[in-house]
Amino acid sequence: GLSAYLHADHVHARLLARGVPLRRFKVAPVSGFFLLHRNATGAAQYPDEMKYVVTMQNSTGGLHPDCVAAQPPSERWRCIFANYSYQASRAPFFPLQSALDAWQMGNIWEGEPNCTNSAFADCSPGEIRDLNQYEADLMRDLRPPGGKAERPGEGGFVESCHEHCAAQGAKGFDTYTIGGTTMAQAVGAWWRAAPDAPAVAHWHTPCSLNADAPHQCNPTC
Repeated sequence: GLSAYLHADHVHARLLARGVPLRRFKVAPVSGFFLLHRNATGAAQYPDEMKYVVTMQNSTGGLHPDCVAAQPPSERWRCIFANYSYQASRAPFFPLQSALDAWQMGNIWEGEPNCTNSAFADCSPGEIRDLNQYEADLMRDLRPPGGKAERPGEGGFVESCHEHCAAQGAKGFDTYTIGGTTMAQAVGAWWRAAPDAPAVAHWHTPCSLNADAPHQCNPTC
């Protein structure tokens, strides 16, 4: 998950230094893109908590060094977020992620539990609008114009299901589908692709929740 964003380049460098004969090195983090985002009331609770963790534990030594070097001292805590560490990474990535991740719904967004715990079946129109905005915010941070996600070799599979780490089980990995392609098929195609394969060919992005019930827009969820 998040550790892949933070440490993949370090692991790659260690392997090369030890003479490991790598044929390819790619990274597919599972549900690790925890959004730097305010909660449903507008409070920056999760960002503030993570800032405290980095400061209290003096954790900058365990963050991506290129990200840390690019930030002023007062902002280096941001590198614990994938929003920042992914942009600094060099290895090709393929995030496996829900844009409406179940853990994030309860711990970052902290919206109405009846809405999120029902897998979005029991949500008001306003809650659906807010959730679609959260999804849009995650995709904007994951794929900013000119960012790493557009580089050759990149890709990703981001759906709208209410799940966390579903890629680790058969239900999510084998059945979640976007545009006729399952998560497993998408990962396989990206893994086998050439290092200079265009990123646009390997990005699979989520639909927006429906305004009317049933709100889930992806029937494979």
